[in-house]
Amino acid sequence: MLMLLVSVIGVAIAIAFGLGRHVVDVSDSHLSVLLTLMWFSGLGYHLTIIILKCAFILQYRRAFPLPAFQRICDIFLGFIACWFVAFFIAPIVICLPVRSQWDPEIIGQDFCSSRWQVWLAHGIIHVITDVVIFAMPLPLIKTLPLTKPQKITLTAVFCLGFITCIISAIRISTVHRGLFDADASWVMARTVYWSVGEVTCAMLCLCIPVLRPLLGGRANLRRWRSGAQAEVVETRGHAHFTLDSTQTWTAPAPSNRTASRGSVRSSRDIEMRENTQDRRNEETKRKSDPPTTGTESSGAGSTWKSDDSYQRADGSWS
Repeated sequence: MLMLLVSVIGVAIAIAFGLGRHVVDVSDSHLSVLLTLMWFSGLGYHLTIIILKCAFILQYRRAFPLPAFQRICDIFLGFIACWFVAFFIAPIVICLPVRSQWDPEIIGQDFCSSRWQVWLAHGIIHVITDVVIFAMPLPLIKTLPLTKPQKITLTAVFCLGFITCIISAIRISTVHRGLFDADASWVMARTVYWSVGEVTCAMLCLCIPVLRPLLGGRANLRRWRSGAQAEVVETRGHAHFTLDSTQTWTAPAPSNRTASRGSVRSSRDIEMRENTQDRRNEETKRKSDPPTTGTESSGAGSTWKSDDSYQRADGSWS
């Protein structure tokens, strides 16, 4: 959310310095500031989409506690990290000196090598990873014990992410012209607008599952406030995943853990709770059962003798 806010503020500043106007109507000083903003906004855009991709993967790991699926998520996170490093460095080194990307005095000279190829590769990998991320949970929906309308609704929610993929593809088509057109301040506006729209759409898709209690009406909101839980507990080698108060999903358990309202309870907490309950049961049983024959003990208001009789609090024996 912070990166999206920074992007919107950056676009507003860029518009003030000539974004969306023809280059002949923009002074050299304003054009230099505009091109500098566009260069840094490219790095910010790359960082923002990386954060969003990682957020989607981490959300899937929490929602689907399957060992094989979580391994796939971990591998994908590693790939995204490598992709981030590679394409964060590439825009810096493809043009040397770096100021040749925004200095009007030398911007027309040939200081850049394979700039279009770098951004094309970035865009293709970006779209492919988006498609994979939004398609990952779809096969798992079939295994959930939900009604058909519920499965359709859940599938539609995940498929909203493919709108982001379409926007990404449209954005790639505008990048080439923005890199090589002489009227840069005019043609780059389309790329910037599509970039902001793409990030906004991805942010909405990421937040929809969190907004479910608000979108479901007062009943869901009341259940959420009262502590509706999604628990994963190991039961005979299986994970018991509570989708809501009435529906459950059983799958192979990855570990002994319980997730409750966004927190994970360790197996140690479960063991401590069970030990406490066992001690309470033992104390209750000890209080309710009389001592064995041949002993004498005193309790609250009575005294036991070896012949199984006891003295009441008033001094009489029974």
